[in-house]
Amino acid sequence: MNVGCGPMQYEGWVNVDFDVKYNPDVVADARALPFEDDTVDELYSSHLLEHFGYEEPVLEEWRRVLRKGGKITIVVPDIVGTWYAWKAGFSWGAPLKFPIDLAYMNAAAFGAHIISPDFVELNHTHKQIFIMDMLVERMRPLFPDAQQLAKFQLPGLDRSAFPGETMVRGTKPGKSGLRLSMAGQGSKV
Repeated sequence: MNVGCGPMQYEGWVNVDFDVKYNPDVVADARALPFEDDTVDELYSSHLLEHFGYEEPVLEEWRRVLRKGGKITIVVPDIVGTWYAWKAGFSWGAPLKFPIDLAYMNAAAFGAHIISPDFVELNHTHKQIFIMDMLVERMRPLFPDAQQLAKFQLPGLDRSAFPGETMVRGTKPGKSGLRLSMAGQGSKV
């Protein structure tokens, strides 16, 4: 499931967004997904979590729909990483023609509407920020193995963290349905 897909929809994924203009597979609010508990194998969300307040149980909702052993990957802007990208002279966009500058720094903190009127959309302001390992710490109570990644690859989705982003992957604890049997005394699994 690709939650908060916007225009970035991936083949082989259930693309979910609250905005019908993107024509997602499922129109839904990320805080109240219309899926049963423990039914989703993989959940991916890029640049969405920062649009919700820290106290909103968004990660808890995503954990609810993940099956035990299911994977979650979240990408958020990183204020410190963005600052380093600015000072190093990086650019953004496709092609990389827009400089990471003070306006971009403010957009990473407060929302993309600061750098472009194209981003003036409902709820496009940022309600929380992430610095370095803050996302890992936020995810660990729900996904104890959460760890930061530089890159990951899944069917239909090959993603590297851009300078100024933090990408974290974790697993919902519990058995994934794999059953092992032990035959005889002293067997090793």
